[in-house]
Amino acid sequence: MVQKAKSLHTDTMKEIERKFILAGLPDIPFTGSTPIRQGYITDPSDSVEARLRQKGDKHLITFKRGSGMVREEREIMIDPAAFKQLWHLTRPIRTSAWPWMEIPDHKHLKP
Repeated sequence: MVQKAKSLHTDTMKEIERKFILAGLPDIPFTGSTPIRQGYITDPSDSVEARLRQKGDKHLITFKRGSGMVREEREIMIDPAAFKQLWHLTRPIRTSAWPWMEIPDHKHLKP
């Protein structure tokens, strides 16, 4: 039996894809890292992307629509039990990462 997931948090936003080439690593103090694991429920050829992500103790389901550099994104925080029930749907498209650095704020970055 599948339980109905209670939405704990919802954000609707536009995702703007940007990439930068750096001449070197910026002088930013190391603040730690958080393990991330994620999996995709939908096929890459589908018009809507559905992704499950666990970042530390946060569990999220994200839906993305559109193409190109600007896409609509909706991220919903779900409880760990709902994440566990849905995780098996992400096979075989799974990734994990241990980002080296997190930036606590952007005040010290210059455009």
